[in-house]
Amino acid sequence: MGFHSATQIGEVIRNAVALSYKNWQPGIGTGGLQTDVYDLVNLLNGNRADYLLVGNTAMQFYVDTRTGHAFHLLLAISSVESIPDLRITARDDNFLRAHFRQLQLDILLTSNPLFAYVARHCASLVSAYNQPIRIASVEGLLLLKLYALPSLYR
Repeated sequence: MGFHSATQIGEVIRNAVALSYKNWQPGIGTGGLQTDVYDLVNLLNGNRADYLLVGNTAMQFYVDTRTGHAFHLLLAISSVESIPDLRITARDDNFLRAHFRQLQLDILLTSNPLFAYVARHCASLVSAYNQPIRIASVEGLLLLKLYALPSLYR
């Protein structure tokens, strides 16, 4: 996969900065992405959604890593339906891609038994935005990576 323009490269860098929890301060130099992250986390916590941050979004809490272009979550479909302003752009039995304002979300659905197991048994609490945030534990992240591994060889 190659980049086709400086705009795309700039967008990737902007998103990486915005999605890095170390930079989470709403509205500072990211075109509102950090504000969108803050608002989304507030909505999830306020709705008592059963969520976990997963993927690179969660991994950065354990190791110094770059973030990707999307905010990765593990959610129940009922929690997905409770998020206002969510625009679903793609969906299958296990995954959902959506946008919350400017923020791209890649969502793993707990209708998948492995994802449900990770949600129930592989959660850790961290603090960001001065509130508790549920993230996948190291074991949970490893299970999810092992699940994704076969798709790399297709």
